[in-house]
Amino acid sequence: MRAFVNRDGIAFSDAQSMQPVQEWDLAENLEGVLKFQTRYKFQRCWQSHFAFPDNFGADTTQIRYIGLKVEATQLKKDVVATIVYEVTPNPSEHKTRADAGGGLSHVE
Repeated sequence: MRAFVNRDGIAFSDAQSMQPVQEWDLAENLEGVLKFQTRYKFQRCWQSHFAFPDNFGADTTQIRYIGLKVEATQLKKDVVATIVYEVTPNPSEHKTRADAGGGLSHVE
């Protein structure tokens, strides 16, 4: 299995020629209980692709589940706690320039 991180538009042909962040030699296991360690730290990862160049000689490849176990690290930046998006603003909740003595009466 080959892993690629933060790459847009990877095709099957690209996965053969591109350098992955990590490769694993998978073992055939019908119970699906194998665990593999990573040496690559998936930091700042917003997108990941996995390519399976071999499938133990079968005509088709079936992947039923891929689980990633991760450990969260502390955030280094302050997180915005409350974000409000207004689809339709309520003018009574907003001050206008006229309210502040500016002379205009529209909502900004």
